[in-house]
Amino acid sequence: MKEFSLDDLKNLLNKAFKIFLKIFDFFYKNFGVEGLGILVFIFINLISFFYFKIPSFLKILGILSNLILIFFIYDISEKNLKRRIEAQKSQNMILNVFELLPYGMIIYDEYFTVIQVNKKMCEIVGLSKEEIVGQKVKPEMLKSAKFKILAQILFPSLSGQIISRKQEGKVEITEVFFSEPTESYFTLWTLPVFEEKKTVTKLKIVQDKTVEVLYQKNQNEFYSIAAHQLKTPLSEINWIIETLKNPLSDSEKENLIESGLRIVKKTIWLVETILNSVKLESGKIALNIEKIKINDLVEEVIDLFKKEIEINNINVIKNFKVNLEIPGDKSKLFLALANIIDNAIRYNKPSGSIEINIEQLHDYLSISVKDSGLGIPKKEQEYLFQRFFRASNVRKIGKEGFGLGLYLTKKVIDLHGGKINIESEENKGTKITITLPLQESLIP
Repeated sequence: MKEFSLDDLKNLLNKAFKIFLKIFDFFYKNFGVEGLGILVFIFINLISFFYFKIPSFLKILGILSNLILIFFIYDISEKNLKRRIEAQKSQNMILNVFELLPYGMIIYDEYFTVIQVNKKMCEIVGLSKEEIVGQKVKPEMLKSAKFKILAQILFPSLSGQIISRKQEGKVEITEVFFSEPTESYFTLWTLPVFEEKKTVTKLKIVQDKTVEVLYQKNQNEFYSIAAHQLKTPLSEINWIIETLKNPLSDSEKENLIESGLRIVKKTIWLVETILNSVKLESGKIALNIEKIKINDLVEEVIDLFKKEIEINNINVIKNFKVNLEIPGDKSKLFLALANIIDNAIRYNKPSGSIEINIEQLHDYLSISVKDSGLGIPKKEQEYLFQRFFRASNVRKIGKEGFGLGLYLTKKVIDLHGGKINIESEENKGTKITITLPLQESLIP
């Protein structure tokens, strides 16, 4: 049997010292000065056994008891630390889910001080997280342009029209409509997430249903508007035919026939717009490519709206820098250009202006139509190419329209391998620019 040497003792003491250093470090990091105090107290207790005259077996028992106590506390503390780490991981996972949810989420206390929000909520209210968290939301903020939407969501009864409200257990579900700053619809779920005595922390889940509701609303209006817009030209054609039965001079007949042809052409454009939007939805649309004199096509579209231009006293400024032939589907490009120019007339100011520019940009032809009309609210511009979408300022003044024009136009331009860009400012007008390829090889 190997003898226990001095080196073995040194190694044992060295290992013991490292273990105690590890324990000290652990207690200090997790319990601070108090943790070190507990350990020092235990070590003093251990040392005291060597300074008092007590039986050896009691000294050994006391030393063992204190060492067991140290390792017992260490073991419990390590397990608690592991539990805290696991809890932190779970909390981080919950926060990640909270952040990535497609609904807006906001947590606030009984004083309406915001504790936490997610990314979607920031998008809905148009504010950064730094601007929301820690903010004490007050009813007075309903008058603030910056915090209005945030205040509306936290105080829906003060500024919105409550469509429905019901209670399911502790969850309150509210359907609300806001007319300002833009027409919007929300579903709000409000529930307590922490309750202690009289203190309640609440979570509000926010679903922005504006696009969905307006889509359905616009779809319903579409049928009514379509019937009205088709009935009007048919009534005009009927009147022209009835008038032609009467004795008229050649010039009067010629004017009536010319007006009738223009009305028929406009009716065909309306019907084609509706039919092509249906075909686009089903994916059953193809291009019939031919060479098109684009300047002549634009003139043809302007002539289609000759009567509307005269009635509204619109000044049409034509700035055609080139006169080129381009490859494309003539009937569909006619539809696209007609929708752009129709919007420029329909939503213009009385005695306003429309500026049409045609120029070449490398391998593409650029056509821009700029009006002096109503413009489009900034927050609604991302929805411009959605089917049935119509801007809130247009709806307010009762201007009729299908909500299909820009949707169809973008689809047609995309099919031609081109691009469409819209620049608009409310009450200052809109500029729509389309680019089309000059070579057929660039059409997908």
